[in-house]
Amino acid sequence: MAHDVLNIKQGGKMNKELSKGDIISYSSGTTSTDYDSYRTIKSNFDPFVSFIKKQVDWWDQPQKTPILVNAYPATIINSKDTILVDSYLNQKTASRALAMAAAKERPVILVAQSLFAADIIHYHLQTGQKFPQHMVLITGGYYMPFSLEKFIRECINRAERKINVFHCYGLAEVEMGCLVADSRDGHGNPRYYERDNLIETKIENGILRISLKNQPGDYVLKEYDTGDKAQIIDEHIILNRYDRICYEVLTILESWDWKEWSRRTGYIKKIGHLNYVFQVRSHGVSEYTGELPYYQFSDLTGNTFLSKPDWLGKAW
Repeated sequence: MAHDVLNIKQGGKMNKELSKGDIISYSSGTTSTDYDSYRTIKSNFDPFVSFIKKQVDWWDQPQKTPILVNAYPATIINSKDTILVDSYLNQKTASRALAMAAAKERPVILVAQSLFAADIIHYHLQTGQKFPQHMVLITGGYYMPFSLEKFIRECINRAERKINVFHCYGLAEVEMGCLVADSRDGHGNPRYYERDNLIETKIENGILRISLKNQPGDYVLKEYDTGDKAQIIDEHIILNRYDRICYEVLTILESWDWKEWSRRTGYIKKIGHLNYVFQVRSHGVSEYTGELPYYQFSDLTGNTFLSKPDWLGKAW
């Protein structure tokens, strides 16, 4: 099992032991200094890879082992069923991995937060290199605007390829990808569901609680209070996106089409009361006032693809 546990507390923390072969992964976006708030990743049990196997139609065909490209600012998956390429959050390295997979006719699982995933995929398209025949994008860490997902899919469509996109919700204290969404409702909200029978969810007073079981069916963690607002609609879990992105910023991002997303990374900053500035991709060119070159924007804000976007304006 992915966790060694001494005691179970309802709504509390797991008491953890460390074992040989463990990979310890802290949340990429946390501000917590709690050294015990991490997830343990083991190569002999990766429930999320098992989930993907059931969702794609090519895994059991006579294909070669998929290449897992890690472009996420934390270790997420360590599976013996894949070949791992670590991008070190380098756009060109990730692109090289996609090119290698295409040349060797291997499927690719790209793990990345959505803004960096878009940057990798668009860069790869612009260089004219081939995409793998089969691609899966596993993304999470923050809310992904619907317009951004459409942009990523359009990049893949222009390369005459197809892609499966899985939005994941997890917590460092529990596990990655506890909830998964591969569709959206009429308002553009990802429609989450439990990844498998090891995950149980409960919404109490509008707050999502998650329980985690091990393979024998015993609770590893029971009713962990995520603190996230949620509701059940049509048997799916809908998270409150406005806890992560304000209405004004969401309206701006959802208004972007191919041209805007081709130039802009999605990182934005409000200057004064009215004006926004937008970061241009490192391989892009500014066309409008308010579009700042990639490194100029980074100098202004300190943001990199390691940073989650400040779409709530907390640092403005």
